[in-house]
Amino acid sequence: MFAVNNQLISWEKYGMRINFPKEYFSSRNTHLAVQVTALAGGKFVFPENTILVSAVYAVSTSIPLFMRLELQHCIDPDMTCYLRFATASIDNCPYQFALKEEKFQSDGGYGSFHFDTNCFICILGLKEVPIDHEHKVIPKHQQQKKIKKQLLLEAQDECQQDELQQSGGSKQDQKGDKKTEVQRPRKRQKKCDKPYQNSKNSSTRQQSPKTSLTQATHVEDSETFAGLFFYEKQDFKDLVRFIAVKNLNALLKYVKKNYPEWKQDQPLYFKFDCEYIELIFKDNSKENKKMKGWDVRPHLQPPRLKRIDVEKFGESDRVIPPLILITVQGSPDAPRTLYYAVPIKGTNEPVKLYIESDLRRTPTIKQNTKCTKAAVQKVFVSSANHYMLIGTGLDVDVSDLTPIPGQATNNLNLVIHRWFEADENRTWDELIKLCDEYPDKLGRTKSILLKHIGSADSHGTGTKQESKKIDPKEPVDSAATGEDNVSAAADPPPDVSEYCPKLEDIERKIKKKKFRDLTAEDKEFITKIRYILVTATDIEYRAVMGAIDSPGGDGNYFRVITKDKVANFIMAKFGPYNLAITRTGQGPDETEAILVSVQNDTKAKYVIAIGICYGAKESKTKDLGDKTNLGDIIVAKSIVDTAHQHIEGKDTIVLTNTYPCGKKLFNLFKHDEVFEFEGKAVKVHHQGDLASEFTLFRSKEAKEEKLKYVQQALGGEMEAKGIYKAAERGGFEWIVIKAIVDWGTEEKDKKWQPFGAVLCARFVLQCLDDEDEP
Repeated sequence: MFAVNNQLISWEKYGMRINFPKEYFSSRNTHLAVQVTALAGGKFVFPENTILVSAVYAVSTSIPLFMRLELQHCIDPDMTCYLRFATASIDNCPYQFALKEEKFQSDGGYGSFHFDTNCFICILGLKEVPIDHEHKVIPKHQQQKKIKKQLLLEAQDECQQDELQQSGGSKQDQKGDKKTEVQRPRKRQKKCDKPYQNSKNSSTRQQSPKTSLTQATHVEDSETFAGLFFYEKQDFKDLVRFIAVKNLNALLKYVKKNYPEWKQDQPLYFKFDCEYIELIFKDNSKENKKMKGWDVRPHLQPPRLKRIDVEKFGESDRVIPPLILITVQGSPDAPRTLYYAVPIKGTNEPVKLYIESDLRRTPTIKQNTKCTKAAVQKVFVSSANHYMLIGTGLDVDVSDLTPIPGQATNNLNLVIHRWFEADENRTWDELIKLCDEYPDKLGRTKSILLKHIGSADSHGTGTKQESKKIDPKEPVDSAATGEDNVSAAADPPPDVSEYCPKLEDIERKIKKKKFRDLTAEDKEFITKIRYILVTATDIEYRAVMGAIDSPGGDGNYFRVITKDKVANFIMAKFGPYNLAITRTGQGPDETEAILVSVQNDTKAKYVIAIGICYGAKESKTKDLGDKTNLGDIIVAKSIVDTAHQHIEGKDTIVLTNTYPCGKKLFNLFKHDEVFEFEGKAVKVHHQGDLASEFTLFRSKEAKEEKLKYVQQALGGEMEAKGIYKAAERGGFEWIVIKAIVDWGTEEKDKKWQPFGAVLCARFVLQCLDDEDEP
């Protein structure tokens, strides 16, 4: 069920579109809810001499309303003149459908119908029409087919007469022979054992004798079907299922939703040419060398799907789609990859599907590494920001998950929970395949996964993981996240835990408010907000919250949900200034969306990004006359986007874009050379740039190769480009101020993160306290 707020609701993944009248939106005083259910079969009774060519939908509205529905069908466009809508009451079972007199209007693969009452609705094809019907002329391709059938019958008659003569039988007078097509005995054709004859014995239809006043439409000959291979990966074999259904989105979606462990291959679209289709499997022993060691074996002999069974899925109460199960297994000495052609007999055109399997797909997994919900959460937590992509890849519904700052991990856990709820027997193999499908986003997560399960081989390579060539860069969630591999050479930072409260302690003091629930006093406070302080990670958010005051001075805060519900912000004070604190998450796109939403509600003039970053290291800053150390603060003069590249031959050239920070804000923060906190003095750098790219460099060489295009770079981070893009839309001034906590490679030590975040937050607020408003 969904509320209506658009004139057109496109539900094409289930084969339906709904158009609401403009009048409803211009003068509506009531809330309208529409409930639509696509049904893959049920206790339906259809009129005689009809075939179901769409899914069946149950449609109901909370108030009576005249609207136009568009339903998908599986009939060729030149045969839609023989299609009709049919409806049935939702109150009586079995559900008796009646044809609608309204003329069928078609737009591509959809038919249009005016709906005004709650009911079941579908599209039916007319198998017979009166001879004086306005569409009595049979389409040309159907005429040709009918002529071919007639010639075949005449040839069969001649053969039968010859046989009768040779056996001493009497010869019939062919001129007076007027037997109908049904009465003529037929020989089996070479192409297929039996030409297709649509069954008229179905219990869901009552038949009447055919009269000479009707003619066949052959609409069933233009019905399109979809055939697909679905793969279920197991430890040492693949289970492959070939499924055939009507070419309707609703039925394909039903299969995918109810069997999420099946991974879909490319579909084949076809028409039946006889009563069944058959998959042709060659004898493995006679195949070429590429088949040596592989065994491809169907579980059904002969491997056929009958057309009547395919048609009844979606029409009757059968809930399991018609399928052929195939086992694919390779021996240790088999070629690594199998690419096996399967011709299909019984279709209107010759066609082949291919089974593809990889012998070394499954890594060696050590004991006690069962794929559990807790283990998956631990492996994927570093990629929590990609919860939408992960959910989509695992076929989990993520439509209700909103990108609220700080909720990425919770949303990821919800995705994982739903995935296990659909099937408790999950495997690491499914997650490895997911990572392989999105290597640019989940490549590092795959490495963590393989390390967790103790894989001896890298996935799909058959080589030792230690010898695998590592991509020098790979997107991650933050510039300062990752595994701790070595300890920093510098002295340890001061303990700042008292200035960095725990997240749960902060959240206990915060109450949530929607914008419409704000008091007049709250709204006045918001109109006076001049600064938005932007954080991206937990540690940055905690450091800022440990440095600011509540609006009333009582330690209690309000988290305001923005009007468009895209983001939220916390109302706060520092000295005389009203502040909005927001957390954008990682990456430029999410940063832009959230910051635009917050600025639209607060109208703040200035935005300051506070947090942590990686440093360019001494070798890259000698020309600047300064050396960077862990803990140093960078007041960025500009942000340089290094994400775009150009390939020339064997060379990769970085195409940089420079975005200058706000002059007023830069002048506010440029006057300090050194900042001291808890006995630790750090350098404040304000004569250089920050590189910005959503990338973690895994080697010193890769980072230096990228930063050679940014000669003034003091360090790098990942979110600033999103702030610049938001500023273009919102017209505010901005600056990025961050503290160095690592060197942008795997050589990082997380113990500098709390100190760097606290140090940066305290520096920014001290400058605000020392100076007047810019």
